[in-house]
Amino acid sequence: MTGASTAISLCADFSPYPDNARFPLSFDMAGLNFEQVPSSTQWFVNQLAGERGLRFPPSGGTIRMPNPVSTVELRVGTFASGLEIGAFDASGNLLARLTVLQTNSWSEHNIAAPGIATIAFSGGGSAAAIQRVCVSTEPAATSG
Repeated sequence: MTGASTAISLCADFSPYPDNARFPLSFDMAGLNFEQVPSSTQWFVNQLAGERGLRFPPSGGTIRMPNPVSTVELRVGTFASGLEIGAFDASGNLLARLTVLQTNSWSEHNIAAPGIATIAFSGGGSAAAIQRVCVSTEPAATSG
């Protein structure tokens, strides 16, 4: 196959949502599937340092890609402690790990490895949030 790339950019952005907007334990946004690790605190949009993002408990959650990707771009805020983010393939093997230090601010990060199917995140001391998650993915193959 030749020609232009057919990559599709997907971005889940929580910044437009109002402060305190609640999200279910599992939901889809922009082709990505978000699942919270069970906790007494359900995730919600929260305004921190003048910006809004999806706040989550220290137990964290996962984000499943529609197709394997090579890079996941994140904008996160860390306001009580750092975050641990892992990238996993479809079999659950760890491909890459990223530690985001507490900075009391928002910051951009990439986690990269061939074949990322899921990222998992935890930590943050109940005061961390994901503002945006973006990936570029190839469309699923169709038979024909």
